[in-house]
Amino acid sequence: ISSEIWCPIIYYQYVVGYIYVTDRSGGSFDVSMVDYLWDFSRILAFNLKQTGYFSGEKKSEAAPGHQAQVLDMSPGGTLISLPRSEIRTPIKEGSVFSVDVLMGDKTVNCSVKVVRRYEESEAISYGMTFLNLSSQDVMQIYEGLYRKPYNERDSLAFEQS
Repeated sequence: ISSEIWCPIIYYQYVVGYIYVTDRSGGSFDVSMVDYLWDFSRILAFNLKQTGYFSGEKKSEAAPGHQAQVLDMSPGGTLISLPRSEIRTPIKEGSVFSVDVLMGDKTVNCSVKVVRRYEESEAISYGMTFLNLSSQDVMQIYEGLYRKPYNERDSLAFEQS
């Protein structure tokens, strides 16, 4: 064996297994292989949950997640900050995930894509763009942010390139 990698499969805060990869050809692995295995282990943990592998798990009433501090927001995206103590692994740029935007008594559920990441000593900030907002959701966010009826001619209604 000329190279080997042990990659943990993490389910919430628990290591539930390992992925073991060896190279017997005399070569060595590069950093992209480590990134690939890390991403694969996260997908594997998700699929194990989806297929009922963790069936002995107690059902929690609240979905796991983080309460982010919103630093800035527009109808096109948001800048949030999370304390380092809440994040086991920083989110990579390009990652897509689901968020709930709470606007008073209304909730907008959508997907976001991380386009920027800023690391500070106590927190990590993420610049994200909204992906699948319906026109109704855009109007809800606009009216919640600017406290006035939606006007499509307003320069704040959407971000222009």
